[in-house]
Amino acid sequence: MANRKQTNQTNQTTGETVVGVFLDENHANQAVQYLRQQGFDAQIADKSAIKAFRNTGLEDEVIRLYENRFNEGNSIVVVRGGRPEEAMRLMLQMGAEFINISEKTGTARYNWMQGQPQQPSYYQNLDRTQRQYGPYDQARGRAMNEDEVRVQLREETLTPVKQAVQTGEVGVQKTVREQQQEVPVNLRREEVVVDRQAVDRPANPNEIGEMRDETMRVPVYEEQAELQKQARVYEEVTLSKQPVEEQQTLTGTARREELDVNQSGNVNLQGNPAVRTGESWTQAMPQFRSRFEQTHQGANWQDAEPAYRYAYEMNNDPRFRGRNYNEVERDLRSDWQNRGEPTAWDKISANVREAWNDITS
Repeated sequence: MANRKQTNQTNQTTGETVVGVFLDENHANQAVQYLRQQGFDAQIADKSAIKAFRNTGLEDEVIRLYENRFNEGNSIVVVRGGRPEEAMRLMLQMGAEFINISEKTGTARYNWMQGQPQQPSYYQNLDRTQRQYGPYDQARGRAMNEDEVRVQLREETLTPVKQAVQTGEVGVQKTVREQQQEVPVNLRREEVVVDRQAVDRPANPNEIGEMRDETMRVPVYEEQAELQKQARVYEEVTLSKQPVEEQQTLTGTARREELDVNQSGNVNLQGNPAVRTGESWTQAMPQFRSRFEQTHQGANWQDAEPAYRYAYEMNNDPRFRGRNYNEVERDLRSDWQNRGEPTAWDKISANVREAWNDITS
C-alpha cells in the first residue's frame, strides 16, 4: 500500500489517494463496503484507473507494482479524500497485502507501519507464497500468508435507519355555539304609600278656601334592564411541535458465518479449537469460566466475566479479529471508556489481556 498527494485538475482541490491490493474481487468488495460504512470514498480500480495513478504523484515503480498485481488477478482498492492513515489501517485489517514501501531515506512512510520497510522492487519480486496480508503481527514477526487470509468469516449486522413518517395530523377549528345564560341584576322601583291618619283639630281659616274636587299626581319610577353583548377573549391557543424521544427495540434476523474445526486421525491441532469463532458468549462462556476457575483458585468468576466477555466480543469484531493484544490494547481502552462503563479500564485490563491471549493463542 502506498500514498501520495493528489491534485485533481477538475476542481483544483488537493486530497490523498490510498491504494490497497487484495487477493480477489470478493475480498476487495468486502473492504470497499466496510470503508464506505466508515465514511470513506472507496472503489475498486480498473486498468485505466491504475494508469491514472501517474496523475496522483505515485512513483513509476509503485505504479508498475500495482499494474502487475492487477494483471495477476488481484483487485486494487482506491480510497480518496482525507484520513489516509486511517484508511490504510482499515484496509490492512480487511486483508490488504502488507506492502511497507520505504522512502528514499530508508524509513517507512508511516511511523505506525511495523516490520522492515522495503523498496517497490522487493515486493515486485515476491512470489505468491511469500506475500503477506493484513496487519503486522509482532508475535509472529510477520503478517498473514495467502492461505490464512483467505479464511474469512462474515456476518451481517443490523443497523437502525431512522426515517420521518407522518403518522397523523392535528387540526384546530373554531366553532360558534350558543348557550343560554342567566345574569342576575338588582333593579329598583318606586311604590306609592298612602298614609291616612285620623285627626280632630280646628282648621286654619286661612287654609280653608273654596272646597272643590282636586286630583293629586305623584310620578312613580322603576329600573328596567336589558342585556348587551360584548366580545371578550377568554383563551389563546398556540400550536407547536416538540420532539419526544422514546426507545424502541427492533427485531431482525442477521446471518453469521461460523467456523467448525473437524479433526480426524492423529493430527496435531494448534491454537484453541475449543472456542469457536462465531459462538455467542452464552455458548463460549462455560469454557472460559472453567479455565478461569482452574487457574484462579478462590477468585470470583462474576467479577471477571465482564472483562472476558468484552475480550471475546471485540476479538470477533473485524477490526481486531486475530490481532496481537499489544496492537489493539489502546483501541480497546478507548472503546471501553467511550461506552461509559462503570468499571475503570485499569481494573479489568489484566483479565481482558488474559482472555484475549487465550483466544488468539
